[in-house]
Amino acid sequence: MPFDFKTGNLFEYLRDNLKVTIAYPDPLFSDQPAERRPNSIILQTTHTLTSPVGVVLLKFSAGEVNGAPHLLWETQVQSTEADVPSLDGLEAWMERAHDVTRAWFFTLIEGKLEAEFNA
Repeated sequence: MPFDFKTGNLFEYLRDNLKVTIAYPDPLFSDQPAERRPNSIILQTTHTLTSPVGVVLLKFSAGEVNGAPHLLWETQVQSTEADVPSLDGLEAWMERAHDVTRAWFFTLIEGKLEAEFNA
């Protein structure tokens, strides 16, 4: 997603467009000579999944696309070790992993950002 970290407020963008809220205590900015607006981000969380068994990873980071600043968003489903499907179960695993990433995507963009994509 195009995003200029120099002029935009990333925390507001995440809150207003993806319903992701990050908030730091006010004294960090009122008592210190620091700007509220971050210059970049690397935020990664993983969450246990039961179907398919594994984790879903959500990551936001600063990056560039064709030389322009962007907010990069990555969603992955991962199964490791004993949870890796056999070849016979791979198609079902991929379908379920796709269902999970699709649900996370549409839940996060619901509202303003979804309207922009559909315009």
